[in-house]
Amino acid sequence: MAEHGMSPDEFLDYVHQIDHSPLEPNPALGAALERLAGRKLILTNGTRKHAQAVMRRLDIHGHFEDVFDIVAAELEPKPLAQTYDRFLARHGRRPRARAAMFEDLARQSRGAPCARHDHRAGGSGKSRARFFARGWELEGHDAAHVHHVHR
Repeated sequence: MAEHGMSPDEFLDYVHQIDHSPLEPNPALGAALERLAGRKLILTNGTRKHAQAVMRRLDIHGHFEDVFDIVAAELEPKPLAQTYDRFLARHGRRPRARAAMFEDLARQSRGAPCARHDHRAGGSGKSRARFFARGWELEGHDAAHVHHVHR
């Protein structure tokens, strides 16, 4: 946006012109989400529209209470701490509330409250990350705030 003078809406519409057709319903993921207790929320650097399109294709949209997107984050992406703080404030959560966080890139969760607090001293948040083979996607997989890696 800064380099090409695009408006945020124009930029977000452009980068989310994605073909979602390769995504197929994922009943196993839906069943796993169903088994998780508590509220299920999405925090994404994408748009609400993009997240909803992905959820619909995977047939998991019924499992989530809300999507907190880059617009709600005031265009400040993860891993900025203030983005997590805004997310928590919107949903009435405290940073040390019992929660699990699932992230595809460990570097995206380094600003999360569970990463900023010593969980061994009473915080129970966990950041979970899944990784692929490319080097940039592996960045931070061995960080202290990552408790589990699924390959």
